[in-house]
Amino acid sequence: MLEIDPDEDLVVSAKYLNRIVESASESKDLESISQNVFESVQEWARLDYEASAEWLLQQPPSLTRDYGIEGSVESVSRIGGEAATLWATQIQNETKRKKAIDEALNAWRKEMPEAARAWEETSRFSAQRELCFLLPTKY
Repeated sequence: MLEIDPDEDLVVSAKYLNRIVESASESKDLESISQNVFESVQEWARLDYEASAEWLLQQPPSLTRDYGIEGSVESVSRIGGEAATLWATQIQNETKRKKAIDEALNAWRKEMPEAARAWEETSRFSAQRELCFLLPTKY
């Protein structure tokens, strides 16, 4: 897992994660690498949400990206359920997406129940909840 010193330039984090992602394409142990991405992005998002989000937005859809988003969702849901929920909808793997959305929404409901309920009622997620979970996996 990436150990981040808050006093260092967080660009180092992006370089570190880029190396992990590059090695994922060559490795047979994708699950282990993806778990490393999860933990690293989780810690990075805790320290600098905006920088970690920018890095995630640059990643192509993949299992590794999904793990990174999950790490971000877990970290961000502690400070902002809305942002975590919106990130969770970006996970491509339907099983992981459903789990992450449910966890983020639960955190959001505790933080701001009326806002979470309004989002559920007015979003595509609420109107087509089952369809959201049936989107095809792209990898």
